[in-house]
Amino acid sequence: MVVALLVLVMVSSSCIRQSDDEDVFAQLPVVTTTAWVAPSEVSEIGPPPSSTVVEVTVEDDIESLMMESPPGTTFEFGPGVYREFAVRPRTGDVFLGDEGAVLSGSRLLSGFIKVGELWAVGGLDAEGERRGTCVDHRPMCSFPEDLYMDGERLRQVESLGDVRPGKWFFDYESDIVYVGDDPSVHSMELATVPYAFVGAAVDVFISGFVIEKYANPAQRGAIGGEGTGSGWVIVSNEIRMNHGIGVKAGTDTTIAGNYVHHNGQLGLGGSGAGILVQGNEIAYNNSGGFSPFWGGGGAKFVKTRDLVVDGNYVHHNLGPGLWTDIDNENTTYTRNLVVVNYHAGIKHEISYGAYIAENRVESNGFGNPYKLAGAGIFVSSSSDVEVSNNIVRMNKDGIGGLERDRGSGTRGEYRLANLYVHDNTISMSSGHTGVISTEGKNGVFRTWGNRFEGNRYSLEGDDKYFYWNGRSLTLREWQDLGFDLLSSEP
Repeated sequence: MVVALLVLVMVSSSCIRQSDDEDVFAQLPVVTTTAWVAPSEVSEIGPPPSSTVVEVTVEDDIESLMMESPPGTTFEFGPGVYREFAVRPRTGDVFLGDEGAVLSGSRLLSGFIKVGELWAVGGLDAEGERRGTCVDHRPMCSFPEDLYMDGERLRQVESLGDVRPGKWFFDYESDIVYVGDDPSVHSMELATVPYAFVGAAVDVFISGFVIEKYANPAQRGAIGGEGTGSGWVIVSNEIRMNHGIGVKAGTDTTIAGNYVHHNGQLGLGGSGAGILVQGNEIAYNNSGGFSPFWGGGGAKFVKTRDLVVDGNYVHHNLGPGLWTDIDNENTTYTRNLVVVNYHAGIKHEISYGAYIAENRVESNGFGNPYKLAGAGIFVSSSSDVEVSNNIVRMNKDGIGGLERDRGSGTRGEYRLANLYVHDNTISMSSGHTGVISTEGKNGVFRTWGNRFEGNRYSLEGDDKYFYWNGRSLTLREWQDLGFDLLSSEP
């Protein structure tokens, strides 16, 4: 097995605050030097052979070409911007993009007129499904229509009176867009189409595209909608600036070697069995202002079985970096480089067995105010989780477990039980490593099998960096409980 190269040096850490006009990404800690190479397995993923190959240009009607071709056709797209592109693949269809092939969900706007200090254009009846919980200063995040000026997303505001340069207003009743910047000297695009690829077809292959500016609602993928059909392979694309999720996977989907960035809610998501997420760069997601407690960040998977998340570079996402939440079974997180995410680096929540090993997790969690929840690796009300041989460095907290009353799922009660944290290297200058219970359940500390063994610590200063049964502890007090007996003070 070829192991991904992970190299990371000094990362600064700070708490993050944001006013209405600040770029929160710019306030995250800065990685001064990072080198990352995806696992070599990614380069081995290629398209299946096809007996029918159709060349596509920007002048072609893709729906007509598909109607004239059998299922399982390979469609080769030449360079250019394919505006308001949307298809429902058939079983076995292959979509390949040449360099410069861009699939866009946006419409290029023209015909603006001057209205006082603003500019307006009408006849825009786009109004998609509204979903999601927003942070206070971004109350329009649930509206899926985004406006882009010169390729950059503008801030949508609630009223016409709030429009000024860099902001825009959509009068949905009158179908009019108002902007505060002169469109005669800028390119203006409105996201109108919700999905690039959607449908239940199986064994679809998508590679080589830039896929951008789709008006997909929160919890829906620009690729996949509510979830791809079985066996999709999505490899070597740039997936960016879509409103909801970049890709939402279904059973046996492979997402590999993509650059997934600046999507409005999440980079990746999905449900189903046998999903593989490997060798992707997942960065700067939740740019639309969704609450990271509700569902914003790098990647979030729900109700999966045998999910494998391996060798990805996950950074600068406004929420958890990698997140499994609700009834995920037998999850594997390995060889990932997870740095500078707003909440926990890797989070496994109200789920079941997981193996979290050989990851490098650094400078995460400084946007989460709750005790232990800003951990590099955070396990919440989940059972049978092994956390081993990770490098966990200078996060808000180290490695944490939380027990809360969260009800029951597919395999019984959600509880923090059999958490086995061992042989990790943990460096800390703030926060805690350990376990917290908000319900006063003593079993989590006594009989549920939660334990820390063989971990190595580098601790800055003599603060009490450990937490157990409602108390902050020194390393010596931690060891007196029987944990990490071979560890020593720095």
